[in-house]
Amino acid sequence: MAKKKISMEEAIARFVRATMPGSLTHMSIVTQCVQACEDHFGGLEPNPQAVEEFVQGVAHMRDWTATSAPARKSEVRVIVRQYRRLQSACKAVVEDKRCKRFTWHNAVRVARLCETHNNKALVAAYYEN
Repeated sequence: MAKKKISMEEAIARFVRATMPGSLTHMSIVTQCVQACEDHFGGLEPNPQAVEEFVQGVAHMRDWTATSAPARKSEVRVIVRQYRRLQSACKAVVEDKRCKRFTWHNAVRVARLCETHNNKALVAAYYEN
């Protein structure tokens, strides 16, 4: 069993810092978020309770409004659930010649596709619509 490297609170803080407006590129934001999850969950699949604790912690630190919180929490939830595959899946999409730019919302879309596709099928599904 892998050992957790950092606390939940530190992982949440790092995730929040990575998503704050600033100079990071969108792929750097994804990389930092994935690394925060990796450093806390140690490469293990997070259980649903841990995912919810993480999501609630991010929402609290970001102080999201009641209007925006449901959609934003959903984005964080899928990123955290798929952190183990997300970086390689995003890289597969970005390396495709059809990719012109890659944003946070693209990463969320990739994370959602990770739930049902392997990387090869994911790239095809990503460009279907």
